[in-house]
Amino acid sequence: MLFRSRPAERGEFTKRAFLNGRIDLTQAQAVLDVIQAKTAAALTVAQNQLAGKTSATIGEIRRAILNSAAHIEATIDFPEDDLDDVILAEVDENISAQLAKLDDLLKNQTVGKILREGLETAIIGKPNVGKSSLLNFFARTERAIVTDIPGTTRDSIEEFVNVGGIPLKIIDTAGIRNSGDAVEQIGIARARNCARRAELILALFDGSRPLDDEDEEIFKLLSDRDALILLTKIDLPHVMTADDIAKKIPAAQVIELSLKSGAGTEKLLTAIGERVGTIDFEMSFVRDEREAELLRRAANHLREAQQTIRLNIGVDFVSIDLRAALECLSELTGESVGEDVINEIFSKFCIGK
Repeated sequence: MLFRSRPAERGEFTKRAFLNGRIDLTQAQAVLDVIQAKTAAALTVAQNQLAGKTSATIGEIRRAILNSAAHIEATIDFPEDDLDDVILAEVDENISAQLAKLDDLLKNQTVGKILREGLETAIIGKPNVGKSSLLNFFARTERAIVTDIPGTTRDSIEEFVNVGGIPLKIIDTAGIRNSGDAVEQIGIARARNCARRAELILALFDGSRPLDDEDEEIFKLLSDRDALILLTKIDLPHVMTADDIAKKIPAAQVIELSLKSGAGTEKLLTAIGERVGTIDFEMSFVRDEREAELLRRAANHLREAQQTIRLNIGVDFVSIDLRAALECLSELTGESVGEDVINEIFSKFCIGK
């Protein structure tokens, strides 16, 4: 017998496990998260998801909703058995309990994204304030060139780093200043764009130099943004103080820092951790926007069912909303999902896997 071989497709083995019912869709996507985990904490979360952490939570919610739907539909099928107020009150209470669980899952959406993709963090400032030195501190290696020559960094440099188990996508940007160099101008434009889209900004100001017009440009970029202000080079004689910065941005947290001596670095790491907040790595997490949208839709259907009960509109409408919520959760776990969605998900995998 002649056998033919061919290269495996992206995610083919995981896809087969899913199609054969060995794992559900949340577990299948966790395989990719395990492969791409950037910190030990992110790996722990991915392994829990692969073991069925989220699947179990969704399963509990589905079973509870299905139980309420069965009570409602029994009355529709056997109208001679009236659905008394006690049963309706129990259904109402059950819906509230499941809504609370869905809301808890949705609260973890941002954290789930950070663990998977990293917290996008932009390092900004004028030239020679210590941006590249800060990147090297985080990366624990000479990732960026550090010189006394202004404009050394002419493009954005990205590096994933681990801060207390939280992956940070650190972006070291070109120094923001007025420049006639065409290449440097492109780097400065990219720096501004990074500052606008970043989830966290580390804005550096040189404590050994007085504030100038270039610093004022940085202050404009920080308007209404989540930023940590770093007053650098505090090992040198002070010309500018934290109070000077506070006058410009009263609500900002200012950390005095010397990357040469290490002073203030622990305070900086603590402040970054506080921005992310306390994370229970054993919790169920929403992986991406697709999962979040399905959970939001399920929650909306449950709220509509609850409203129908309280307005006494009719139990058949309650049943429709409960079934719609179940359909959303089934799509999330892959029990009822379109082939196009499956293909899109597994196209992101490595060859084989």
